[in-house]
Amino acid sequence: MKNILTILSFLVFFSNCQKDIQIGGGSTVGSGGSLARFAIVGDMMYVVTFDSLKTFNIANQLAPTLVNGQRIGWNEGGNIETIFAFNNRLFIGSKTGLFIYSFKSGQIPKYEGQYEHMTGCDPVVANDSLAFVTVRNGRTCRNGFSQLNEMTVLDVKDINYPKVLKKYPMTFPAGVGLDGKTLFVCDDGIKIFDITDPLSMTQYKYLPNIDALDVIPLNGTLLVIGNKKLTQLDYKDLNNIKTISVFDLR
Repeated sequence: MKNILTILSFLVFFSNCQKDIQIGGGSTVGSGGSLARFAIVGDMMYVVTFDSLKTFNIANQLAPTLVNGQRIGWNEGGNIETIFAFNNRLFIGSKTGLFIYSFKSGQIPKYEGQYEHMTGCDPVVANDSLAFVTVRNGRTCRNGFSQLNEMTVLDVKDINYPKVLKKYPMTFPAGVGLDGKTLFVCDDGIKIFDITDPLSMTQYKYLPNIDALDVIPLNGTLLVIGNKKLTQLDYKDLNNIKTISVFDLR
């Protein structure tokens, strides 16, 4: 319970800078980063542990109720990393692939499909038709011996059978953020792509020297979470991105 209340306190902190997205049934989902381990949809909170998906009813935030817990995958012990909610779907990233669950308001998520990749860290964001998954190597991802650093674009229109459209080489990618046709990728700074054509994405802009592990686009303001800093950028004009503020997290 203490851990859940800590999570809820964190969510309250970010509630003032959240945008709510309407999804099926009139519910709302708060914007979160691609490295998040929880997602809120209406009165429900979905939390991933190392090997499971837990559903909480948080109508009463002082007394959240565990509704359901289910194991993710079949041999995923300790591999689950991230969760991202969009339009009645949960995209769950693990060190070996992406799992897709569907849900209806107030109901238990149902497994729909998955995509497997080589072992590596796995942030993900998605829209109605596409999912963007970054995979990187590193000691916490593959004991330091993988050379895999790339971004995979998946066709998820059929959530039962996600299909690889294209893979883009990256340096050491981390979090990703999506706003319409603009994709933000944390990769040795921030790389900004036009995803109009997912088979031939254009790198629109590159912002080096920014401490960036994850990004959250919020109506023209980009929250950039780094190892040591929290940066806010104004990206309403992609030709003239401005720094709003920088907070030291040390």
